[in-house]
Amino acid sequence: MKWILQVSLLLSLVSFLPAQKNWQKIFDAYSNKIVTINYYEQILSFEEIEDKERVKRHLTGIIVDDRGLILTSSAIYPAKIEFSASFNMMASAKIPTEIKVKFKNGIELPAKFIGKDDDLGIAFIQLTDSLQTVGVQFSKTNKLNIGQEIFLLTHLPESYDFNQIIVKRRINSIAGGNEPRYYFEKNFSSLTNFGLAIDASGRAVGYFYGGDRPVVNRLPFSGISSGGLAQIVLFNRFAEQVKQPPVFKHKQTVRKKWLGIYMQPFTRDLARYFGQPDLQGILINTVIKNSPAESAGLLPGDVITKINEQPLVAEKDSDLETLRQIIRNQKADTVVLEIFRTQHFVLKKVNLRGSPISQFMAEEVANPELDFSVKELTRDVILNRNLPPDTKGVWVSRVERAGWADIAGLQIGDLLLAINDVKIQSIEDIKKIFKQIEESKPKFVKLFVQHSGNTRFIFIKTNYQTRRGDE
Repeated sequence: MKWILQVSLLLSLVSFLPAQKNWQKIFDAYSNKIVTINYYEQILSFEEIEDKERVKRHLTGIIVDDRGLILTSSAIYPAKIEFSASFNMMASAKIPTEIKVKFKNGIELPAKFIGKDDDLGIAFIQLTDSLQTVGVQFSKTNKLNIGQEIFLLTHLPESYDFNQIIVKRRINSIAGGNEPRYYFEKNFSSLTNFGLAIDASGRAVGYFYGGDRPVVNRLPFSGISSGGLAQIVLFNRFAEQVKQPPVFKHKQTVRKKWLGIYMQPFTRDLARYFGQPDLQGILINTVIKNSPAESAGLLPGDVITKINEQPLVAEKDSDLETLRQIIRNQKADTVVLEIFRTQHFVLKKVNLRGSPISQFMAEEVANPELDFSVKELTRDVILNRNLPPDTKGVWVSRVERAGWADIAGLQIGDLLLAINDVKIQSIEDIKKIFKQIEESKPKFVKLFVQHSGNTRFIFIKTNYQTRRGDE
């Protein structure tokens, strides 16, 4: 019995050594290509026009070329606004500042923000010093399998000095059709939900991404659940972005293609209801006004069965991502859709356009005298506020506490419909009116605003005459 036990222990040791050696080999091969990114995020106060707060943040980055290009999480530039909360939660709407990249050997170099791709959850920064780097050489693997072992390389939180951590996980779930999404249980603590993904043979296959929400667990070992799944994105999904990173430019950003519909899966129950039990596709439930879909003559109730001869199948909400990705990544300006309508099939040629600009890319105009700022009313804000699709105007993005506008009762999120009886339908209108106010310096400024569905007048007492010139 003792002899059997000794043999078992020996076999266990022999099997453990190659596994340990493999872990070390993978870690040594990639640890110098993983960096810590330190930067400052500007915090936009709800009340202030001027930014007076900033917070230091940290992320994991992956060196991807020899010119100092670094891939990281899109969390480096969050830009969202929530009107649904009890108060307006506003995240950073300014590019991160004072970015520093710290290498494994302790060297720290400055970098600048390049751009991001929110669909993929990634962003790019570039070293500003002329330092040649060695980037990760990604494998062109285009498929993972259920149960496949994957190594993940990232950093521990600040409380553990940002030390690198390597963990092994298995693919737990695969979703999607033409562009599968690979998920694993992320039950370990790390700096952020982002890092390098490596297969068991030591090939870098992509990155893992778990959303912008940071992990808050303190224990640096597996077995402590941080909740939820993380996704592995293979290199073929982001190879073009590495080759030509998205560049952030106000008003000049090249936006992805847009169709302009709301859709839902065309389930078997719906197919039977339509009297077409074998019909498969995606059901259009809303066509957005002035969209490419409306221009092409698409209608609510149409079933999209094919796009450019590619069949579409959607039995659940996650299946809709296939059409979204095809449209967004479409290089051509037109697509041909096969539509099932009133018991027959028709072909529709759709001329795609760039997606509508989002609120964080929208231009902001401030008036330091009146103590408030506005942004143009973009499509995402219109949807968030449940406004009519053709609503035009601007919304109040910031109000300085105890300023003239705040004392008068102006609030963040108010729709600004008119100033001094002049209608406001664009950001250009507000620029002209602000200029007139600065020149005329009136005692009162009359605002007509909409708040929570109700309209009201607000009178701002300016006191231009009592302000000292040196203030």
